[in-house]
Amino acid sequence: MNRRIIFFIIIILLNIILCSCGSSNEIDKLAIAAAIGIDKAENGYRVTAQIIIPSEISSRYSKGQSPITVYTATATTIFEAFRRMSRETSRKIYVSHIQVLVFGEEVARDGINKVIDFISREHEFRTDFYVLVAKNNTAYNILNTLTPIEKVPANHIHEFVGVSRKIWGTTTDVQLDELVRILSLEGQSLVLAGVLELGDEKKGEEAKSLEKTSPPNVLRLQYIAAFKKDKLIGWLDEDESKGYSYIVGKIEGTVESLEGLGEGIIAIEVKKTKSKIKAEISDGAPVINVNIKVEANIEELQIQTDLANVDSINKIEKLAEEKIEYLCKSSIKKAQNELKTDIFGFGEAIHRTYPKIWRELKEDWSNEFDSIPVKITVNVDIKETGTIINLPTKEEME
Repeated sequence: MNRRIIFFIIIILLNIILCSCGSSNEIDKLAIAAAIGIDKAENGYRVTAQIIIPSEISSRYSKGQSPITVYTATATTIFEAFRRMSRETSRKIYVSHIQVLVFGEEVARDGINKVIDFISREHEFRTDFYVLVAKNNTAYNILNTLTPIEKVPANHIHEFVGVSRKIWGTTTDVQLDELVRILSLEGQSLVLAGVLELGDEKKGEEAKSLEKTSPPNVLRLQYIAAFKKDKLIGWLDEDESKGYSYIVGKIEGTVESLEGLGEGIIAIEVKKTKSKIKAEISDGAPVINVNIKVEANIEELQIQTDLANVDSINKIEKLAEEKIEYLCKSSIKKAQNELKTDIFGFGEAIHRTYPKIWRELKEDWSNEFDSIPVKITVNVDIKETGTIINLPTKEEME
């Protein structure tokens, strides 16, 4: 047998060995988790897995039952809790396709480092899922709530994290790799999106609730959870959350209602924002400058004003700048005076520009952050005013 034939035989054998599926998981032997929840238990952790029921996802084979089932187990460690869940399911719980990880508020206040350590070590977890905190609630209750439109609640949460950030701007979208990165920083604290459960908790677990035009129980993204190191320290309300998003440049779209040009309101749609946080030294002490540029369109006009007049547009831009500046200052005031945690990354801005000064400040940054001066500069540019220049007068309508 010549060398060429032997060579080809070896190649074929290697391909067979390397392409074998000895370590793979057969899909029909897995319980695919769409979401994982972590709560604090008396002697450890309560872990919840939201499992997809494939037959109920398919419109062809659906029996009209719940599209998900929820398994939960309690143990001293998260890893053990996962294994304990196998007592109730005939399939291995597979976590490579989870969409969201939800922390109960109690475990978030206690500290999330141990949870993140496990999830980062476990090779089956990917890093492209969103991490949220259940406000005034447990992760178990959140993952037990059925949702309209999206059959799988985890998909619903995942989708409206992105949609909410793009059109409203009062939430944040933090994935695992970003979370780990921020926790490693000395001059910036973590923030996570908050998820609320509104309505009748028990009825929200029933498939029949989705047959109604107004479900008795809904999930809502609202508030931002602020951390100090790995512990939840408090919450930003809607205005403060929006101010935070302007400062860190995370708003892709939102709406601002403006008053002050007569008896009525002007609604503008923010289409684009850009923020720059810069540290400077003044009289030997650091000062933070935040420059925010905003592009917006006029979407609703409830007052009489001439939009063909440059002065009218300038007045509207001025009102928008004042409104956005107010939101930003409210957020900073909350972080400095009440939460006392640098969620904006002002410390990192000093670190980048003045590393020597940062070495002196970092050990006591929590106290230094409380009193650091912050100057907010907002520039709003109205790009479009719509197809109607002016609101019709009463005489014109008659």
